[in-house]
Amino acid sequence: ETLAARMGLIQKGLAHDPNNQALLQELIATTHLGGAQGEASRAILNRMLARGEFAASVHFCLGLDAWQNKDLNRARQHFELVFKLYPKMSVVANNLAWLLTFSEPHDYDRALLIMDELLKRHPDSPNFRETRGEVLVKLGRWRDAVADLEYALPWHKQNPGTHAALAQAYGKLGMKDLAAEHQRLAQPQSGDKPGAAPKPAGGRQR
Repeated sequence: ETLAARMGLIQKGLAHDPNNQALLQELIATTHLGGAQGEASRAILNRMLARGEFAASVHFCLGLDAWQNKDLNRARQHFELVFKLYPKMSVVANNLAWLLTFSEPHDYDRALLIMDELLKRHPDSPNFRETRGEVLVKLGRWRDAVADLEYALPWHKQNPGTHAALAQAYGKLGMKDLAAEHQRLAQPQSGDKPGAAPKPAGGRQR
């Protein structure tokens, strides 16, 4: 009935099952409020955090909220704190690795360590393979990057970032026709919002 009560129930559930998809979606829903309602929700979350209530869940919500508002550095700070509290929460590990790769200061080596560990637990996840592929591109490991990105591509056909990463990797491998095609697909399509923040991984673990 109140946001505080809702957060308390969610965090109790996550303490027993950190990767529960229904609970994660409940958390994510609290970050999708706009206007005055969103501001009120954000203020309540900050007050709860200041009182030491539901720290992991609140940092998760505030991190997603910052990400959706294109403040990647603030999002990274929140996800770092959640990761310390819930290192086995897969969506948090994945999002933190992405933020270590695409916000400053970059830490590609740590991002790769996080993703390697995550993929030991979820070797068939296209979302996690896609993230690791983008990290491998930043590290210049072109063939390894292509293997991960091509695995993930059927689930990420509409993701310009996936195509841009493949374009760069194929270009570095001298496969210019494939690089050009992926570069074409990486361009914004009609209806896309220019400058939109990259979408966080949310709660999905396909």
